[in-house]
Formats: sequence, structure tokens, C-alpha cells
Amino acid sequence: MNRQAKIFVNDIFAGILSEENNKYTLIYNDEYLRNDKYPSISLTLSKNQSKYQSNELFSFFRGLLQEGWLKELSERVLKIDSADEFALLTKNGHDCVGNVSIEEIS
Repeated sequence: MNRQAKIFVNDIFAGILSEENNKYTLIYNDEYLRNDKYPSISLTLSKNQSKYQSNELFSFFRGLLQEGWLKELSERVLKIDSADEFALLTKNGHDCVGNVSIEEIS
């Protein structure tokens, strides 16, 4: 299954995060990448590259996941498996700490 989410930085579309067969890809939006005024999504996902790949969810995005009782509540209410980090991120990513937000692509 291929799942995707739009990544926004300061409400500006920055790129697409996708998950397929437990492999993750982040691709910066070309327009965002070319604009020197726009910051990188994170220090570990700099604009030096247009595409990043990983066998696990990028640590920056993992750091945005809810924890403790709030995570347990989300899992129960939204019926999400606790191991499904991508679903947890996309279902709750509209209200992250900081300047990044995530919007699930249906």
C-alpha cells in the first residue's frame, strides 16, 4: 500500500512524504526547493537534496508523534495500530508542535 502526505512549513507546501512497503520517501516540492527564503523542513532533511529515502520513518517526523496517554487515546479513538507511525502522523499532523504541519492525501 502506498500512502502519502503533504508537508507544510509555515503553511507553505514544502513536499510529499510517502510510505510504501515500510519504506519512506520525502520529496521536496520544486518551487519550495528553489526559493532560498524557505527553510528546510528540518536540519536532518535539508534542502541540499530534493529526495530522501529511509527504511524507517525519518527521525524528525517520529519526533512529532504524540506520546503517552495522548497517543493511546488517538490509537483507541481513531482505531490505529500503535506500530503504524505513518497513520499516527497523518491523522494528528495538522496540529504539530512547531512550524510543520502534515495533511494526509486521500
